[in-house]
Amino acid sequence: MLKSKGFTIIEILTTITIMAIVASIAAPEFWRLKNRDDFRAEGQGLFDSILDARNSALTNRFCSNGNTSVRWMVLLDSNRTPPVYDVRCYWDDTNSNTKEQADAELTKSEIELIDFNEGNTPDPMYGTVAAPYPDNIRFSFFSGGVNGRLEYSDGGIVKANSVKMVLGHNTTDYVHTICFNRVSGFPTFNKTGDECQDY
Repeated sequence: MLKSKGFTIIEILTTITIMAIVASIAAPEFWRLKNRDDFRAEGQGLFDSILDARNSALTNRFCSNGNTSVRWMVLLDSNRTPPVYDVRCYWDDTNSNTKEQADAELTKSEIELIDFNEGNTPDPMYGTVAAPYPDNIRFSFFSGGVNGRLEYSDGGIVKANSVKMVLGHNTTDYVHTICFNRVSGFPTFNKTGDECQDY
């Protein structure tokens, strides 16, 4: 008489129990890594938008409406919750612009520190009501050139030579830092710390 091949109910239940235990151990680590990767993707996205604006200015790209560009700008609205940024193309140097990239939100990131002009007292974004902080920051690049313009709003438009912006994760101690010097016109991105690279 042939014995039937297969698993017993006890073997199946044991396997399911082991799989459930492994999944319950692995799930928190998976979500932690996903959360970290989402946070890093936000910082990388903002940095890439600044680079794209610079590259568009260097190559004299046209605005999406067909007008010749004179300036490309990334506008970061840090006064909104969560912070939002977009890319704009100007065909004159006043207010004539088109939005070239839809609003992107920094949902996993908090702007922990903004230091203008490297040496001024940093403006903490959280934890104090005494220090003013900007409503928005503008990274601008002029078509055909390498220099940029850095401005922020603080009761009016203020020009700055450099900025160091530390983005912190909203539930862990992860940070990364975007830095920009308007003279060199080249932004840098530190993915793992709060210091500028080649600042």
